[in-house]
Amino acid sequence: MHSTRRSRRLVALGATVALASLLAACGGSGDGVETPEETASEPADSAPPADDEPEAAGGGGGAACLAGSWVSDNEAQAAATTSGLGMSDVGARATVTGEAVTTFADGTMTTEYRDMVVTVEWDMEGQAFRMVNTWSGTLTGDVAVTDDQLVVSDVDESALELSYETFVNGTPLEVPGLADIPLSGMGAGGTSTYTCDGDELRITPVVEGVDTSDFVTVLHRR
Repeated sequence: MHSTRRSRRLVALGATVALASLLAACGGSGDGVETPEETASEPADSAPPADDEPEAAGGGGGAACLAGSWVSDNEAQAAATTSGLGMSDVGARATVTGEAVTTFADGTMTTEYRDMVVTVEWDMEGQAFRMVNTWSGTLTGDVAVTDDQLVVSDVDESALELSYETFVNGTPLEVPGLADIPLSGMGAGGTSTYTCDGDELRITPVVEGVDTSDFVTVLHRR
């Protein structure tokens, strides 16, 4: 199946893992694979503590390190895509092409997806699964930063297009509710922790009660 939509709750990695988990569950008994309903959680929307009020990107400390443009690490994203939510249990393989360029400037975050394609393949119960997700266009949002957290809000994805294609044994597969899977992550708004070390930026979403260490976004300074 091929479907295209504009989502107000978008992040590339979250979309890929949620879809892959759903397809794995649809392909058989689902032993060892959790469904999105069992695993997906929203980013924590709570504001940082009052005594640690965030400052606009480009200020001192960690915020100063964020300023500028960063390009996605496709190899790291492919590895992260297959490491969580049961994907490693089914031996999933992922490839990522294209790029996403994120720019922090004057209290805003802009991410431009340049024909980014994430392909995930795995075999289960004698069937070959393949999922292809494509991102093109731009999203923007406001960002406030402390020395170790960033908070994204007021995200506008009206110029962003996301498409899904899913196949079993090379045949398009219709998955009910595919376009309605709830997505989450930095691009959707909310709080993330980050480490900025020279030319490398690592961003991890904050989800209360959930270990998100497998969902690190790695970027390199452009």
